[in-house]
Amino acid sequence: MPRTCWPCLALLIWALASACTAPSITGGLGVAQLSTSGNFGATDSGTVVTSSLDALGLAQDQSAVLPRVFLRDGRRVLELSGFQVDYDGQGVVESTVTMGGTTIASGTAVDSRFGMGAYSGVVTWDVARFGSSILGLGFGVEWIDMDVGLEESVGSTSLASSQRFPLPLIGVRLASSESPVSGTLNVGWISLSAPEATATVLDLDARVDVRITETRGGTTVLGMVGYRNFDMSVSYDDGGSQIEGDFQIGGPYVGLRIRF
Repeated sequence: MPRTCWPCLALLIWALASACTAPSITGGLGVAQLSTSGNFGATDSGTVVTSSLDALGLAQDQSAVLPRVFLRDGRRVLELSGFQVDYDGQGVVESTVTMGGTTIASGTAVDSRFGMGAYSGVVTWDVARFGSSILGLGFGVEWIDMDVGLEESVGSTSLASSQRFPLPLIGVRLASSESPVSGTLNVGWISLSAPEATATVLDLDARVDVRITETRGGTTVLGMVGYRNFDMSVSYDDGGSQIEGDFQIGGPYVGLRIRF
């Protein structure tokens, strides 16, 4: 899977943001308790057989910061959000892993690590209203930064795969109209297949906002509570080795949003 630099995402965000004229701006910051599950495997030939993240000692909970920026210009909404988690653990390889001619055999005790960053920019347009709810549809991009590594607990053999790549997204937004208590569901999805890689991503964020106060100048402070869930299935070629992973990261969060 090709490596790409941050300016690709920054350029799209800039282009989308510049299309908005004098939008309302809302900045938010949440703290989440994110857990991880899934599996990972690699081979130089044949079929990939995976080990669970639980067996590798990586099925853990971790606190993470969830920043976000929300811009509305009439019917158009741009939302930027992201998270980064890094897990370290000790476990056992359930199935033999081979990368670049180096092998860690099934049943070997390993020190393991798993890092995932996902940063998205999605623009949607209001397309329908159902009572007090608004449906928005659009598109965007998600920048993925993934790192997986295994090292024998007794011995020096180690394997690692690190990938950074952008993925286009189809965006769906369902939100209640403005009120003291409002709810929002944002969904980003894509499934892509190419000769060298396949990837499916489902990024879901469900949130309830409660208006805390509003100043005379129009600044509004809102409390928020929500749930973030990120699922990614990926298969790609890394230097002649076939890598496969299925990762789920999710959990509840709380925080504040300030609208200007």
